[in-house]
Amino acid sequence: MRKIIELDIILPYYEAMYKVGKEIIIKSINSSKNCSNEEIVKEIRETNINCSGNDYLITTETGKEIWIFEGQLGLQIIWENEN
Repeated sequence: MRKIIELDIILPYYEAMYKVGKEIIIKSINSSKNCSNEEIVKEIRETNINCSGNDYLITTETGKEIWIFEGQLGLQIIWENEN
């Protein structure tokens, strides 16, 4: 069984990193510095909410939900084997 440990969106002028147990990090060329959201990622899981493929639900420790759809440009998923 595999679980998602990190989900990144990497575009030429924008980068968002969601890693389990870490703060959300957003980098943009339009900003003079990197932005670190104080939300900590609790879980990233694969879902089928859109019925057209794999979508991803990111849940923070405060209960906020971020949906990322499979068609998102620059999407990178990092998996880890569960033992």
